[in-house]
Amino acid sequence: MKLVILGAGASFDSIYKYENKESSEPWTPPLCNNLFDVREQFNPIMSKYHGVMSLRSEILTYEDIEAYFQDKWNFAIDQNDLQLLNNLINIQYYLSEIFC
Repeated sequence: MKLVILGAGASFDSIYKYENKESSEPWTPPLCNNLFDVREQFNPIMSKYHGVMSLRSEILTYEDIEAYFQDKWNFAIDQNDLQLLNNLINIQYYLSEIFC
């Protein structure tokens, strides 16, 4: 399964008017470089996925997030690293949830 995010910058303010009932701040989708930042609206979602919590600090150190995920995916497949593969799949579910 592969998740492709297109035009995240274009959609950043597309639903600015949506109000989160649990927060006074309007909900907006994150830009690619903010997908794993500590953000009040996404903390509850992020905490549901162990893979996100496990890799989050490492992800935040990389400039090129696409290259990071491709390198991690290749390593997981080549080394048959099932834990890393599980973490990467968790991240796909997290991204699906915050963008849907």
